[in-house]
Amino acid sequence: MSTAKPVGPREQRKAESRRLILQAAIQVFEQAGFEGASTREIAKRAGVAQGLVTYHFENKDKLWREAVKAAFADVPLMAEVPPAASAEQVRAIFREFIRGYARLCMQSSGMAMLLYQQIGQKDERFDWLVREQFLPTQQRLQPLYDACLATGLIKPMPFEHFCFSLAGLTNTYFALADVYHIATDLHPADGEVADSIVAHIESLFFA
Repeated sequence: MSTAKPVGPREQRKAESRRLILQAAIQVFEQAGFEGASTREIAKRAGVAQGLVTYHFENKDKLWREAVKAAFADVPLMAEVPPAASAEQVRAIFREFIRGYARLCMQSSGMAMLLYQQIGQKDERFDWLVREQFLPTQQRLQPLYDACLATGLIKPMPFEHFCFSLAGLTNTYFALADVYHIATDLHPADGEVADSIVAHIESLFFA
């Protein structure tokens, strides 16, 4: 029998205000970068008092790090690759990962934009973002990469090229969906358009 105590209204309000602040922080940091963002604007975007920002996160640096963690945590989990998976099974897992990541890119460009915003700084925060968030997230693709090679599904390439190419292509089409729409009069949110883009990405990888 579970002995967990029920969460009271006060705890629920605290959790909700924290969630709203994190959500707003991702948006503000991706638009303005760390230096250009202010806790005042984040509080305004979240619809909470500014004092709640420091109550939950102490300072802007800690808030930025938690926002980065939250953005990277949104990356979809990949289906487990079964032992001795067939090429068709691996292809289906590959396709579903692209679709999940594409949905995330269209809902929020937070992860990519947080990284791009910090690139120009070359500071400790950038190093932390890459080493503690980006690289561990990238490692989650290792089983898929190994299975793709084992089944001869993809053209031989280093793991790093596989990861950067997959993320880069998906980001370009789906995180920049509005740019694609202006350029082509088609929108990646449309199911048929998304299917054709995913098929094209597959064709660039598969042998």
